Amino acid sequence: MTYLKWKFSAVTQTVGADESYCYSSYRTDLMNSVIGNTSIARELCYTARKLPAKEALDIGLVSKVFPDRDSAIQQVLEVAQTIASKSPVAVQVTKQSLVYSQSRPTSEGLEHIRLINQTMLQSDDLTKAAISQATKTEAEFDDL
Repeated sequence: MTYLKWKFSAVTQTVGADESYCYSSYRTDLMNSVIGNTSIARELCYTARKLPAKEALDIGLVSKVFPDRDSAIQQVLEVAQTIASKSPVAVQVTKQSLVYSQSRPTSEGLEHIRLINQTMLQSDDLTKAAISQATKTEAEFDDL
């Protein structure tokens, strides 16, 4: 997520943000899969040109663009709160599965998920989530 005044540079290794630019530390080896367009990925990696927020949205580098900093921060905090309300085990496992599957064939990604799901059955979070859903209440999960 970003707001309209931010711009992106795909190759710089420093991470920082101010009202003019947001430098991204995307790994260049993942740019093709993140963007899904080899031509654009190569251009950004070779030139390190600054990318306007609208263009970053158009090519799938960001998920949303907001008109100003305040609305971007508000939305990011809402998303963070939603994520924080979920099972920490499920969030970590989902993150791990997404990263693992990003550069592997579908069959390997599915096998990884199958193995992880077996591990998830040992967590109390599954029971807490099921009870929460059945009783239509908010689940309270233990910290990791």
